[in-house]
Amino acid sequence: MRVRPRRSLARHGALAVLIVSVTLIATLALIGVSPSRWPGVIAAEAVLLAVAVLVYIVYRRTVIAVSTVELVECSYSGRELRVDLANISRAAIHRTYRTHATDSTLQLIALDSSGRTLLRMRGVIWSDDNIREVALALGVPVGDFPDPVTSAEFFATYPGSAFWFENRRSVRVFGILGVALLSLSVILGLMVATGIPIEGR
Repeated sequence: MRVRPRRSLARHGALAVLIVSVTLIATLALIGVSPSRWPGVIAAEAVLLAVAVLVYIVYRRTVIAVSTVELVECSYSGRELRVDLANISRAAIHRTYRTHATDSTLQLIALDSSGRTLLRMRGVIWSDDNIREVALALGVPVGDFPDPVTSAEFFATYPGSAFWFENRRSVRVFGILGVALLSLSVILGLMVATGIPIEGR
């Protein structure tokens, strides 16, 4: 059996690209950008489209497959993980939520006999049906815990299961700063490309 990430991820991504593109063109048209500056706008749109296509390719390559002998995970980073089913000792399904959040998401974790995490599926990426389908295909005892727990409690129960960007405040801070700087760079780049004067220059 083979499962892919939620289709809603692709739909939401495509909608976001469409909204940004239409908003950008409409805004520049309203402020009366000179026709000589439109090649710069088209170039910016082309870059945005190229990034969107790259993200979609990554999305399509992400898959989890379970055969009669092994588990194969092709992640969004391009890494391929292969695990012999004989090495999987047990699995568990939990519902987790962030502190102060109201919605919970399903998570599947597969462990070896020493408690080391071999696979983790998050409900934000995979549908609940796909998570349960993979859990069944593993052919090992699966604990199903319906009572939601916080992410911190989940990571405390399964040490080493967090991805590198999870459960680390410094990563969130630098991520927010990175997005802010990228957004500012894009805005300034568009202003230069379209000839909009930048205060102080």
